[in-house]
Amino acid sequence: MTLTFKQAAPTDIPLLTETAFASKSTWGYPAEWMEMWWEQIAVSEEFILQNEVVKAFAGARFIGFYILVDLGEKTWDLDAFWIVPGEMGKGYGKQIFVHVMEFLHQQKAEKLEVVTDPNANGFYEKMGGKWARKFPSKPERRELDVYEYKVV
Repeated sequence: MTLTFKQAAPTDIPLLTETAFASKSTWGYPAEWMEMWWEQIAVSEEFILQNEVVKAFAGARFIGFYILVDLGEKTWDLDAFWIVPGEMGKGYGKQIFVHVMEFLHQQKAEKLEVVTDPNANGFYEKMGGKWARKFPSKPERRELDVYEYKVV
């Protein structure tokens, strides 16, 4: 099924935050880690108003969202990319990622950076990302991989 996309609004905060937590929870992290990550995962009104926050739909059904942050110098960060747990494994991730890259192309971006959860590394590699570096995370001594993409 072909997806459609719509800009998120502040009224979408509960839906987006719930989706992010439900999706991340599928990876079996301890509750105390999920609580520690609350501020990083929860979507705020300020974040929606200052960044590119886009919802994805399969027909009328909400299936996920992404957030892009303009870092300047033609570089963007894929700050969030979450799919509703019941919608995972249906090929929607690839379609959403293609939409991300099309948007960045329209913005004349040159590079996309993604700080990935270890459980998502395979997806970002499959989408053509090149490993760039490590990024410090919580809990202490936990590091995340950063992948880069050339926008064409």
